[in-house]
Amino acid sequence: MKHACIAAHRDSFPVTLMCEVLAVSPSGFYAAEQRKRRPLGPRAQANLRLQLQIRAAHLASGQRYGAPKIHSELRAQGIACGRHRVARLMRAHEWRGRCRRRFRVTTTQSTHREPVAPNVLARAFQPSAIMYCTRDGAIRATYQAQWKTRMRTETPAAGPNSTKIDWLDQGADTALARVAAVRGDKTFTDYLLLARIGDSWRVIGKLCQADARDIPASRAAVSAVIDTKLASDRAWDTDLLAASIDQRALVMTVEDGELVAATLAEWQARYVDRRTTSPGNAVIETSRVIDARGDIGVAHWSFRARDGSEWTDRALVTRTPAGWRMMALVFVKEPAVVR
Repeated sequence: MKHACIAAHRDSFPVTLMCEVLAVSPSGFYAAEQRKRRPLGPRAQANLRLQLQIRAAHLASGQRYGAPKIHSELRAQGIACGRHRVARLMRAHEWRGRCRRRFRVTTTQSTHREPVAPNVLARAFQPSAIMYCTRDGAIRATYQAQWKTRMRTETPAAGPNSTKIDWLDQGADTALARVAAVRGDKTFTDYLLLARIGDSWRVIGKLCQADARDIPASRAAVSAVIDTKLASDRAWDTDLLAASIDQRALVMTVEDGELVAATLAEWQARYVDRRTTSPGNAVIETSRVIDARGDIGVAHWSFRARDGSEWTDRALVTRTPAGWRMMALVFVKEPAVVR
C-alpha cells in the first residue's frame, strides 16, 4: 500500500520525501516498480490462464462446485492441472463451493433481516460491459442492469443447460474466449472479451449468436476490419476509424489495474489532435489471431509503434447493417505472445 501511494503521487511530491514520511527505503520502492514492469514468467502466465478457466467453470456451476469438482470439470475439458493447484488458486481468490439449501415449505416473509445474496453477475461482468446478440440480421444490446432483471424474473429454459470454453486466447492483462452454451433446445456461440482488473478477471464485452457456423468468409471479414483499423492508425484517419469501430463501441485500456474507456467520438477527437503533431503512426503488425462463427467473431493483433513500443489489441467484431464493425476494443502495452 505504501509503494502504491508513492507511485500515485510521484508527479506531485519528491519520491525521497514520500519514502522518508512513510518509512520506506527509496531503493525498495524502485525495486518494487522494476518488478511490476518485469514480464511474467511461464509459470505465472500459466497460473493466470488457469485462474480464468477456473473462474469460468465456477460461474458455470452457479458457484456450487468446490475445488475437487472444478478440478474434475477442467480435466474433462482436457485442461492439465493438479487438484492442489486448483484449490490454492481458489483459496487465493476466495472462490468457494456453495451447498444447496434444503427445500422447506414456508410462507413469504418480506420483512426479514437476513443478508441479501451476493450479486454474482456484478462480480463477473464489468458495469460498463454490453452484450450484443445477433439474430436474423438484427443486433440487440443488453446492459448489466437488464441482465440482472432477467436473472430475477425469467425462468431458465427447459432442457439441458451447459457452458464450456472451446477456445481461449490470453495475454497478461486481456483475453478472448469462445464459449459453447446450451440453453434448452438452442446452442449458442458466446464470445467474451476479458480484462484483468486489479486481482480478478472481468468480462468487459460479449457477443452471442444461436447456431453460428464456422464460415471462412466471416474470418476474412474480421481480418478486413483489422486492416482498416491499422490503416486508420497509420494516417490518423477518422473516417477509416469509423469504418472499423461501431458508434456504440467502447475503446478501452488497462492502466495500473484499472479499466479506462472512451467512445468512438472521443477517439476520433484524439486522432484529430494527433494529426497536428505527426502525419501518422507507422505501426508494424507482428501477429494476428482471428476466430469467427456466423455473424460474430473476435480478433487479436499485435504491432510495434514508431517509438519501438509493442502493443496488443483484442476486439469483439460483428456484422452490422453498415458492415462488419468492432463492438468493443481493448489495447494494452505488451509484446506479442510467441505461439
